[in-house]
Parts: sequence; C-alpha cells; structure tokens
Amino acid sequence: MTIHTTYHKHIALTLLAISVILCGIFHYTIPVQGANSPPVVKLPNPMETTYTVDDIPVLIGKLLIPVLGIIGSITLLVFVYGGFVWMTSGGSPEKIKKGTNAMLYAAIGLCIIFSAYGIITIVTKEFIK
Repeated sequence: MTIHTTYHKHIALTLLAISVILCGIFHYTIPVQGANSPPVVKLPNPMETTYTVDDIPVLIGKLLIPVLGIIGSITLLVFVYGGFVWMTSGGSPEKIKKGTNAMLYAAIGLCIIFSAYGIITIVTKEFIK
C-alpha cells in the first residue's frame, strides 16, 4: 500500500465520519402544532413597557447597562490583546511594556466600568422609590 492510498483512505474515512455526525445533528424533525402536541409556552415580552416622562432616569439607566456590558467586552478583548503581545514579545522590552500597559489600562477600565455600573444601579433604585 502506498502513502497516497493510505492518505486517500484517511480522507475518505474522515469525510464519512463528518457526514455521519452532520446527518445525526441535522436529522431531527420539527414538531407540528397539532392535537397531540404539548401546549405552546407564552413568554412575556420584555420590551413591552410603559415609560412615562417621570421614568426618564430609569430609562437612561436601562439603556446604559447594556452599553456598559459592551464596553466591558471590549475591555476583555484589550486585556487578551495585551497578554498576547506580552507573550509573543520574544524578550523585546518595547513589546513587553506595550503588552503590560494594555493589560494595566484594561484593568483600570474594568474598575471604572464596575464603578459606573454600581453608581447607575444605586441611582436608578433611588429614582424608583
């Protein structure tokens, strides 16, 4: 048996295994709502609210919480980037300083984000009372 034949058998077996797995994953049936099926669960719509002019601080608080979550995710990416630069610096002092500074600023940013989240939570709870 040559190397090419073994290689082709390996590829064929890999493709067969992937096909079997994909057929198993995608071979399900979607139940049709009928007489014998369980009842449909109704979920409340979280976006249905009745904000009035008096609720503007609460509205601002509810809008800022997701924004802080997105900023926190970006901060995590900056922290990972700093770690990557540091780990791949190869002993270069400039790259080590660049990586550690990125991680330091990301940690400071996380402290600011957590503080802002706490302040917004406290302020919105005070306005709800």
